[in-house]
Amino acid sequence: MTSACDRIDPYHPSDAPSDESFDIESAEAYVASTAVRCGGCRHRTEVICLYCRAGTACGEPLECFTLHEIHGVDRALAQQLGRWPAFRLDERYGAYVNHCTHCNAVHADLHSEPQLPFYDIAGSSAVVLTRLHGTIRLNGDYSVDI
Repeated sequence: MTSACDRIDPYHPSDAPSDESFDIESAEAYVASTAVRCGGCRHRTEVICLYCRAGTACGEPLECFTLHEIHGVDRALAQQLGRWPAFRLDERYGAYVNHCTHCNAVHADLHSEPQLPFYDIAGSSAVVLTRLHGTIRLNGDYSVDI
């Protein structure tokens, strides 16, 4: 896992930078979605993450990477993410995380282990990709798919 340039404290989302100072950009970005069984209420709930086929982090080019621990997004991306209201900023985590649509339980880490749904998005048949419009800009961390 690689961490993007840290310009703000991720535990203070109110310190989010203006639209001109984001570390990660991509014009080939997608919302990756799938359903998981909630550990709290056992209902199936939709979860998402952001996936980019190409983009930059701190000015360095990247290909095939997922985004996590997102603590700042530009206005255009925030508006597009409104289609997935269960993926929202959670002040306890200082980042955007998935919430169960039934019981509001947090589903924060969905990418770090092979059995998790967003570990290998490109190789998963259970993940649906929805293209985001325009160039997205955000602050957070990223993991490059191998």
